[in-house]
Amino acid sequence: ALSGGSPVFDWVHRNAAGQDIPCEVRLVRLPSSGQNLVRGSITDISERKQTERALYESEMRFRQLFEMVPTVAVQGYAPDGTVRYWNKASEQLYGYSKEEAVGRNLLDIIIPPAMRDEVRKAVRQMTESGQARPAEELQLMRKDGSLVPGFSSHVVLETPDSGHELYCLDVDLSERKRAEESLRLTQFS
Repeated sequence: ALSGGSPVFDWVHRNAAGQDIPCEVRLVRLPSSGQNLVRGSITDISERKQTERALYESEMRFRQLFEMVPTVAVQGYAPDGTVRYWNKASEQLYGYSKEEAVGRNLLDIIIPPAMRDEVRKAVRQMTESGQARPAEELQLMRKDGSLVPGFSSHVVLETPDSGHELYCLDVDLSERKRAEESLRLTQFS
């Protein structure tokens, strides 16, 4: 502050009752006739800190929910289809670890070659319009190249820094398809 800067920092202040209060401190050098004077202002930021904590806890709950839900594969994509988020259920369903998937394009890892042009067009349309496609059944591709039937729902989120992000929530329909086929076969036997 004495050299002309205006530092701002958080500080814990103890009040007269002995309670610790989170504060924001601002220092400013005062113009004077040859003396080094600094003015300090201290603002109680307890409410802001409580709001930040509540927001952080909320984010952590949702992050854990998306990460730990065992039956819904959740993936997040940049507007160009680059994977930004990949939960544990996605690892199980598609066979790619988070480290293998993040940074790669969804067209290269889970979209069968015959669907790539259509999906590329759909991704472009969703990011430009901000509107998701209706949920649908799709045949997607595992790491080993095999196809897996899935029910896929899409969400387009607007972000302050990067425009739109796409999220896809996939549910594996393999067991249901096997049960339907078994039922169909027993009906005609």
